[in-house]
Amino acid sequence: WRPALAAVKAPVLLIWGTEDTEVPLRVAEEAMTELPDARLVTLEGAGHFPFLDPPEAFAEAVTSFLG
Repeated sequence: WRPALAAVKAPVLLIWGTEDTEVPLRVAEEAMTELPDARLVTLEGAGHFPFLDPPEAFAEAVTSFLG
């Protein structure tokens, strides 16, 4: 999956829960090194579904990104 990331030309928003046990935060951090225009937002205490854990913080991150 990593080689494919360099082909992504659109801005990317990664929203990751700090307590995600399915796909750890280090995966997002690795992806950031390959994505040319990416932003990573971590939600403290959120798990694998950060849109459910703190929905307000998730919505704020998306709204800010879309500007």
